Amino acid sequence: MAKPLTDKEVNEQYERYENPQNGYEEIVSGLDVFLALILGPIFFLSKNIWNWALIISAIQSLILFFVATNIFEGVVIMSIVYLTLTVMTKSILRIHYKRMGWNQKLPLPTESKAINLFLAVTKNMTNS
Repeated sequence: MAKPLTDKEVNEQYERYENPQNGYEEIVSGLDVFLALILGPIFFLSKNIWNWALIISAIQSLILFFVATNIFEGVVIMSIVYLTLTVMTKSILRIHYKRMGWNQKLPLPTESKAINLFLAVTKNMTNS
């Protein structure tokens, strides 16, 4: 059984943002980086961030073009750019929510067993 996380670990692991108009909340976590890496533009479309979805699609198209034309340097450079952008996913989401006027909220209390289980599992996924 995973040990419960401290409030400091919870604060480092994810952030909550709330839409002030309707109270809807989104959580930004390290899992978003993994999903952006695997799903690419589909992840950003699901978050309604169209400009980054187009940028990621263009980069993926360039990678495929360079693979098809056997330009190794282009594949390496575009792959590095793609990995860099996916690592920046948390910052991209943070900026997106702040520009939309959403409020950053404190994390949920760690007394919840479901929250602790979710955070422990995602922490183990990112550490291994």
